[in-house]
Amino acid sequence: MATRIQQASRMLVVALGVAAAAAAVAWKQLGRHPLSSPLSLSSSSSSSSSSSSASSAASAPYAALSALSRASSRRAVRASPGAGLGALVKIGGAVLAPKTSKVDGSVAEEELDPEAMHAAVAVLAEAWRVHRAKGGLVVVHGAGSYGHPAAKRAGLRSTTARDDRNRTAAPGVAATRASVTLLNVLLVRALVDAGIPAVSVSPFAAPDQTDLIAAMRRCLAAGLVPVVHGDVIDLAAPAVLSGDVVMEWIADALAPQTVVFFTDVAGVYTADPKYNATATRIPIVDATTSDAELAALTTAPPDTSPDVTGGLLTKIKSALAIARTLPGTPVAITALHDRPTALAAVGVAPLDAATFAGTLIT
Repeated sequence: MATRIQQASRMLVVALGVAAAAAAVAWKQLGRHPLSSPLSLSSSSSSSSSSSSASSAASAPYAALSALSRASSRRAVRASPGAGLGALVKIGGAVLAPKTSKVDGSVAEEELDPEAMHAAVAVLAEAWRVHRAKGGLVVVHGAGSYGHPAAKRAGLRSTTARDDRNRTAAPGVAATRASVTLLNVLLVRALVDAGIPAVSVSPFAAPDQTDLIAAMRRCLAAGLVPVVHGDVIDLAAPAVLSGDVVMEWIADALAPQTVVFFTDVAGVYTADPKYNATATRIPIVDATTSDAELAALTTAPPDTSPDVTGGLLTKIKSALAIARTLPGTPVAITALHDRPTALAAVGVAPLDAATFAGTLIT
């Protein structure tokens, strides 16, 4: 009798093991762990339709989830109780690490601006204090003099302009990533030292957009501050993913209440104020601005610029896309060095459109 019980126990253990393995495979296809938070694919459903959806999702490869429309993703987030990000803040690479050396005016490479880093951390600390209970904070940063020079030498181009020329040798990809991730480590370390629970989230490690957003959601649920950066992606045809494009993805999926782009100038101007003394700031840009109208407001970076992601034009296009995606949520573009303006931009202080020293896209 005892022998039969032991045999039955062994069979039960084996059966449970097989079932667990099957479940693990199914969850792996979904890109999630069974103990993680529930996967929401729609705003509402009955219990029977939920079971049917879960069954069909489990049988589909994870890559199929990327076919979900961006609008559907946003509706699902907004329909969930307590959903929605508090603030989404982009620190331009030219702010933290100007592409032109402050020492001799030459093209800089891996030169950090310590004062700008200090200012960024101070503003982000205030933003975290205000938004930690309102959905959290996500930080995106550019590369500046980290990453861009190496990417240009390697022949890497933006994901919005890549072609067969982007089939770059592995050393160039590695050098670009080593440079941009160095800046990311420096910023994350500074934030952690300031008491902000920041963690690096790298697009390179995410197979697709859906997986990157899922990683950020897990961080936010754990009370962490994801710090994302522009990166090299798609190793079959390597290209540089701009942090501005990442901003669009995040805004689309997480519906932030506050969106800010910090740049090295105080907003959008009629010309580059660094080189043209007659340039005037444009306080308001309508979200319906066309690409043709936008092109008239901006100038391409000089040929000597190491920027491979489109510079200001890409930034404004991303800001316009976000404003269209989130009607009623002003998107601010301003400088970081003006602390009162910076604090208003991140939602720490009241933002008065009439006196805001930057550009609002509405």
